[in-house]
Amino acid sequence: MTHPTLRLLILCSLLGLPALAAPAPSAGELPDPDAPDLSTLERFEVLTERIKAEQSRLETLEADFRQEKKSQLLLEPEEARGHFYYHAPDRARWEFEEPNRTLVVIRGNEMLTWYRDLGRAERLDVGRQADRVMQYLSASNSLETLQR
Repeated sequence: MTHPTLRLLILCSLLGLPALAAPAPSAGELPDPDAPDLSTLERFEVLTERIKAEQSRLETLEADFRQEKKSQLLLEPEEARGHFYYHAPDRARWEFEEPNRTLVVIRGNEMLTWYRDLGRAERLDVGRQADRVMQYLSASNSLETLQR
């Protein structure tokens, strides 16, 4: 089992992927967030800076995912599972395996959705909205954006 601070670091890093304006210091230049002489506030600040440093170096990310949707329009929650790939700064891919085999790819200003079971694909030019699409899909939120 991982240490709680490491789990928090990993979770925050996954929630906010890169796109920081200024380069963050390297993780090796920062104090250890587990140092016993740090106050709770200092520990939080050091951990935040460590997350920013890791985000600034992130180039690729790959993970399995489980997505649960709850809505008043659904009789019961809907669950999807699949695999996610990210390549900085503007490429993301979601491969939904369950319940419907669907592939969503964003590359630059273009989004492609392929409905495998239907044998149909849709291409959408997201143009200047590409950054918003990536943020909406949680693929490019920096910790600074999340803090705001």
